[in-house]
Amino acid sequence: MHWWNRKPGERSEWLLEPLVKVGPLRFGMNPDEVASALDGAVAHVSQGLGSGIGWGYYTDWGVTALYGEENGLVAVAIDAMDGPLVRLRDIDLIARVPSEVRADIQDLALREGLPCE
Repeated sequence: MHWWNRKPGERSEWLLEPLVKVGPLRFGMNPDEVASALDGAVAHVSQGLGSGIGWGYYTDWGVTALYGEENGLVAVAIDAMDGPLVRLRDIDLIARVPSEVRADIQDLALREGLPCE
């Protein structure tokens, strides 16, 4: 399904909690746990699953799960055209101009007292 087949309100909305989770996907999950969190979704394209480092693309969700050693989830890539809308606190990360997202993240870092370059 492509973004133009969905109304904005029909896309899933996920929250990013850095170093912990994005949406229902917690870092450290194995591929079976990821599939279960995505309502039993099947990775239609995958490489290396079951052997450690690898990835799985869940086309129905517009999400790619990337796994490190011992099959633990280490990163999640969101298809900006087809995947869920993701927020970090009050910042929309998806379907926006990248430079605006970067500026908003820098502002957040400054408010939180974190160094930013």
